[in-house]
Order: sequence, then C-alpha cells, then structure tokens
Amino acid sequence: IFYYYSFPLSRSLSSVFDCFQSLAGRSVEETVQAAFSGDLRLGLLILVRSIRNTPELLADTVHRALKGVGQQSGPLLRVLVPRSEEDLLSVRVQFHRQHGRSLYSTLQEAVKGEYQHALLALCGAEDI
Repeated sequence: IFYYYSFPLSRSLSSVFDCFQSLAGRSVEETVQAAFSGDLRLGLLILVRSIRNTPELLADTVHRALKGVGQQSGPLLRVLVPRSEEDLLSVRVQFHRQHGRSLYSTLQEAVKGEYQHALLALCGAEDI
C-alpha cells in the first residue's frame, strides 16, 4: 500500500486504513508499531500520519522546530517554503487549532531579524 502512495490517493488510503481497522481489529498505526522497529517504524508512522492529516503533521513539525533553545531552520523551511503557495493556509489553521495561537504570531516571537521577515512573508498574514 505504501509503495503506491501519492497525494491524490491519500483520501483512498485513509479509507483503506479505516477498512483495515474494521477487519483487523486494530489500526494501521498499531500494526506498524507491532511489526516494525527503528527508523522504518518511524518513517511508516509519519507516512500514515501524513496520509490521515497532512496539515496536522506539518503544524506539529513547525511547532517542534520552534520549540526550545534555538530554532531548527531546516524543518521550518521544508514546511513553509514549498507550502507557501499551495496549502499553507490549512497548515496555519491547523497550527492555531492545535496550539491556540497563530503561526504568524508564533514566528514573530520565536525568530528575529531578516530570517523573521522572510518566514513571515512566507506565512502570509496573521490569522484571526
């Protein structure tokens, strides 16, 4: 199933996961946890999460990248740059749902200088 995954199939695969759960009595995530280990398990769980709800996964990725001492610019850029013209609005909405504040205001507080200006320009606008 994972081998043939592509974005247009994500709705279909999400339905397949639901059918799997009704037939197997456990979720795809639980099955992956039991059957795999290490980086393969982690990769498959991330893939399943992406199929189920991409904006949720990306909002968490941004939140984790902004947490703690020093920001991780790699994950931030990997989410914000390619999504800035596609579906960043859905990531911004999901970020607000999950974390109770806008991505824009979080970026304003978390990063400074030219890097902040660039990320805010990618983000677009403050969500109300």
